[in-house]
Amino acid sequence: MSATYTLCDSDFQVVEEYSGFLPTKVFDAHTHIYLREATPLEKILHPGYTTFVLKKCTYEDYCSDMAVMLPGVHRIRLNMMPMPDPVLNDRSNGLLERVHSHVIQQQQTHPDCVASVYILPDDSPQTIFDLASVPGVRGLKPYFYSTGRWEGQQFNIPDFLPDSAWEVSSALGIPIILHLKKQSLADSGNFSYIERMMRRYPDAKLVLAHCARATTWEQIYSIERLIDNGRIWFDLSSVVNPGQMIPCILKTAGQRVVWGSDYPVSMYRSASVAGHPSAFDGIFGLRAFFRTAQQLCLSHSMIEDIFYYNACTLFDVDA
Repeated sequence: MSATYTLCDSDFQVVEEYSGFLPTKVFDAHTHIYLREATPLEKILHPGYTTFVLKKCTYEDYCSDMAVMLPGVHRIRLNMMPMPDPVLNDRSNGLLERVHSHVIQQQQTHPDCVASVYILPDDSPQTIFDLASVPGVRGLKPYFYSTGRWEGQQFNIPDFLPDSAWEVSSALGIPIILHLKKQSLADSGNFSYIERMMRRYPDAKLVLAHCARATTWEQIYSIERLIDNGRIWFDLSSVVNPGQMIPCILKTAGQRVVWGSDYPVSMYRSASVAGHPSAFDGIFGLRAFFRTAQQLCLSHSMIEDIFYYNACTLFDVDA
């Protein structure tokens, strides 16, 4: 583990709750393999965080940092994405090209993994197609920072997710990994937009990251009533509440849910969750899934699907 992170007794106490539960192989569908020079926003938004101290983050750093959270796991595959930041909006500084080169280099060094590329609102279909045609690239990552703003809830999805991304997703069958803003699916604009675009591009894949950010009963109900053509997925990254995971699993019968850590966000330390002392967020997330699996009486096979095989299907790679 990096010297940045200090393990506490509370970390081991929470891990002990799910020790022996995890499959021996995992496919983390939501990770950020970053360059420090391309994440200056962390100094503004989270000045107390010390996560992004490495000059660059690698697959090996992930495995080292996450080792305490993944007891008994012997094989790790990743979907590697750049870390979103407004600095990437300026094409003239060369940072977007460098973060893509870094992620793709890491993927090529670890060909069992896949990469996803960061897209901007004015990217043309050809630009995105060229990025997505690089061997090993299996996903598209838009983010609201690309609007040039990063505060408030005033973002509509088309502000940062261009139609050109839908075109490429539909043409290549690769997923768009979407972090919702503006009241999650409970916002009527978000809800109608997603259903409309899924009808317009029936071969596109959409991953609603972080369980579609469903934190209220209204948002959870929105998941339940979403018209699903079999191409809407959910990832569990940065979710520490079983109540958010359960509707995603029930909505898809567990077939279109993938585990993700949101590394290195997984290394943030929350003060407490559900009355438990401080621990890494990634640990709390894994405990939440363990409790979800208990509540839903998930079979071992379904747990393996969510941790590994579903991601292979999502990214269309061999298991």
